[in-house]
Amino acid sequence: MKNHIHNFIIIERDKAKVAEKYPDLSKISFIEGDATADDILKQAGIHKANAVITSLTEDAGNVYVTLTARELNPAIKIVARASGEAVANKLYRAGADYVVMPDVMGGMYMANLLIRPEAVQFMELLNGIGEEKLRVDEFHYERFKNSYKGMLLGDLLKHNTSGAAVIGFKDTKNGFEVNPPETRQLSEGDVLIVIGKDAQLKAFSKIYLQ
Repeated sequence: MKNHIHNFIIIERDKAKVAEKYPDLSKISFIEGDATADDILKQAGIHKANAVITSLTEDAGNVYVTLTARELNPAIKIVARASGEAVANKLYRAGADYVVMPDVMGGMYMANLLIRPEAVQFMELLNGIGEEKLRVDEFHYERFKNSYKGMLLGDLLKHNTSGAAVIGFKDTKNGFEVNPPETRQLSEGDVLIVIGKDAQLKAFSKIYLQ
């Protein structure tokens, strides 16, 4: 299945950090500069971007980028990094759609290694760690082939020979549902959450999507 992110621009003051990840900088779009500067964000095309991820080490910088991005592009999706709950609340007020707290997540991860190690190992598969890499993807009703639209989930999955599995369902009225029943009927706005290896997800996409 194709990645939904087609083009991206990296903004970073330290060029060496980017070169560590992308040795050939000519193959990526990169701006050397301060992401908290309005002119740099404008140079990156923030006014026409679909999304922005601000992951600066300074909380104040992430708040500023969030405020500026929301001001320059009201429709943009914003994912921001925070060091804790207090900053997370500020980022949401500033206009962030999603806030990630790596320090909190890291602490939870270490605790879970002791409490539920097998579950953690399974989650590592979803993060691309280990021999068998798994991925979770979303399949929107609007992209399904017409022959599958309006079907009950059980009837829809009779055609699933991909090896991928539907683990969740979301509709516009009730939100997310884990392990949805076969009697659930697909309709406008619904989303299927599917888990599998890359090849399985590609096969699922080929079976069901236009």
